[in-house]
Amino acid sequence: MASAKLDLADDRAARILRMDWPELKTAVAACQACGLRKTCTQTVFGVGDEQADWLLVGEAPGAEEDARGETFVGRPAACSTTCLPRSASRAARTSTSATCSSAGLAGQPQSGALSRPVHAHLLRQLELIRPKLILAMGRFA
Repeated sequence: MASAKLDLADDRAARILRMDWPELKTAVAACQACGLRKTCTQTVFGVGDEQADWLLVGEAPGAEEDARGETFVGRPAACSTTCLPRSASRAARTSTSATCSSAGLAGQPQSGALSRPVHAHLLRQLELIRPKLILAMGRFA
């Protein structure tokens, strides 16, 4: 039975890795692949230039990102705009391995909580953007 679940997840991840931008955004909005979707009000997809040279990757969205539906809000947004050179003004921003807020899981271990399809969403964004530079930000960078 575990093998069948793994195969199903692998098939779904393979489909995600072939999606174009509209399909990927729709898949993220409808994703129920892990327990995080139950803890948020909406998914948080990356924002910015879809052909950016720079990609800022942060940790899973928190409560404020969940409320706004956007990555890098509040203090992280201020830092991403004031601490980076002007050449990064077209940078795209996304979260690491989750598009749902992890705020509802505070204090709980999260290793293994995310599925292959959730990781595939990030990998597909990387393939579509094809940035020259990836800047990992946050506690788990």
